[in-house]
Amino acid sequence: MTKMPGRPSNNKDVRLKLLQQARILFAKKGYAKVTTRMIAEAAKTDAAMIRYYFGSKENLFRTVIKETVQPLLTRIRDDKSKGQTISPQELIALYYSLLSETPDLPKLIFRSIHDPDAVEHDIVNNVFSELMAYRATQLKNSIENNSNISSSFNPVHILISTLSLSVFPFLLPDDLKQELGIVVNKEFLTELSQHHALLLEHGIANKVSE
Repeated sequence: MTKMPGRPSNNKDVRLKLLQQARILFAKKGYAKVTTRMIAEAAKTDAAMIRYYFGSKENLFRTVIKETVQPLLTRIRDDKSKGQTISPQELIALYYSLLSETPDLPKLIFRSIHDPDAVEHDIVNNVFSELMAYRATQLKNSIENNSNISSSFNPVHILISTLSLSVFPFLLPDDLKQELGIVVNKEFLTELSQHHALLLEHGIANKVSE
């Protein structure tokens, strides 16, 4: 079979490498400081491949954000279709699992959301608007309908606590991480997720097992 002119033969591998390297570079350096040439060199390909697959640096960034949060959104939608809701503990574990390979990404997202003049601000807002509203509603419903959670707690307060536990480890200043001997990697996040699960279970439960 004759190959179409200009079409890469290993298209899936090239696209995946571009996404992987773009995710790492955007997370470490920020959107504005990363060029398409830098991404292409890290992926060991030509910058023309970015135009081929994504059209522009802006669209590549949009795809990075979308594909990073997609597993979380898919899980929440699947639970809804089955009449289930994700628990605070499950949410934190899933969130940590998704970000264990790019722990700097939440910093990028946080900066983008709070800088309305940044090019990437609207991209992040548009991608996250559905996810955040959907997740907050579902988690609030999960808390309200969970008989294991004491009714003396305000569901909104539990929601805020859960989101704080989820996000803050990724926003720790480097100096503090160094002082505490923290390396935000998969092992650390797994242990922290288990700690948070116990903290939530025993802190907001109706009864604590002896």
